[in-house]
Amino acid sequence: MMKLNELCNWLQDIFADYSCEDYSNNGLQVEGASDVRKVAFAVDACLDTIVKAGIQGADMLVVHHGLSWGDGFKRLTGVDAARFRALFASNLSLFAMHLPLDAHKEIGNNAVLAQRMGCKVTRTFCKCRGVEIGTICKFEAPVSLTELLSKARWQISSTAKLTDNSQGVANGVAFVSGGGDFAIEMCKEAGADCLVTGEFMHQRWHAAHELGVSVISAGHYDTENTGVRALMAKVKAELPLETAFIEAPTGL
Repeated sequence: MMKLNELCNWLQDIFADYSCEDYSNNGLQVEGASDVRKVAFAVDACLDTIVKAGIQGADMLVVHHGLSWGDGFKRLTGVDAARFRALFASNLSLFAMHLPLDAHKEIGNNAVLAQRMGCKVTRTFCKCRGVEIGTICKFEAPVSLTELLSKARWQISSTAKLTDNSQGVANGVAFVSGGGDFAIEMCKEAGADCLVTGEFMHQRWHAAHELGVSVISAGHYDTENTGVRALMAKVKAELPLETAFIEAPTGL
């Protein structure tokens, strides 16, 4: 068991080197029980994960996508009201960590994605709100895109898709989880001709094609449960707390 404030400080310390002007209001977003015995982890703070965390007896829910963004709430109605009612009904704290959980060099989404695919990180890149959230892996010899896609389907998502813009091989691969297709031009500048990301939107297709950057899109959810799971493993290994992961896949 830990005190809530002690656990929050411990979590904040992990990401201290990655603080930035995030879109998310990172840290403790909803205060619940003062004593924490069990922590649940999920990608999103949606009604499903909140309710399941309460049913499973969690005292805190740690997520990548929280409820408080930007200037915060002006009204608590509809979907937001239902989520907060569920949090308060279970006396459940909510802790969110967005871009720092993408960027962390050991347990971040993009570091873990590279590790899962057997790629050695050469450098970080893709500065977003003051922190480099992505990773670059350079290859000594060109690697088949078919091989990279196979690894992505085995290690990240069975539905991963490939858009081949570089004649079937890659000299370097970049990882930017979630909605990371905005980084296509940055990939080219950094010397990576393949991007592994969550979503590949129509409006980015022409830029990728014109720059010769191939894209493996493996799903927003599937590329962003990596860091949350790695954080859960760290909590389980280092703190006297029970942990649980709550799946709420979107298929997107």
